[in-house]
Amino acid sequence: MLRVQIVEDYEVSRLGLRLMLERQPGFEVVADSEDGASAIAQYEEHLPDVVVMDLQLRDERAADTTILMKQRWSDVRILILTAHDEDEDIFEAFSAGADGYCVKEVPTAELGFAIQVVADGGTWIDPRIAGR
Repeated sequence: MLRVQIVEDYEVSRLGLRLMLERQPGFEVVADSEDGASAIAQYEEHLPDVVVMDLQLRDERAADTTILMKQRWSDVRILILTAHDEDEDIFEAFSAGADGYCVKEVPTAELGFAIQVVADGGTWIDPRIAGR
């Protein structure tokens, strides 16, 4: 079972993502967080295989949380799932240590595959932006 933590500031989006992932065979959502501080605390408590994190978390950027998590746990695997597809955002996420980047509205099967790739130690770039 692949253990996933969701970090998303909008409750409706968090719930939708949770329901979508829990319907996929082999996935278990073990925690969900709305901000960086709770993401760090819940990661430490649950030690998920992958953290799926939105790029913008209310008044903070996922890059800041990614940096803190990577400093504390070098083996943490983070997939950014966001509506932002600008080059600056992609560069910021990977520079902070993200292991993957996916644009929202991704098909469920593709998101599941991206999470699996990141969990297995790979890097994932959404095909819609990979050709840049």
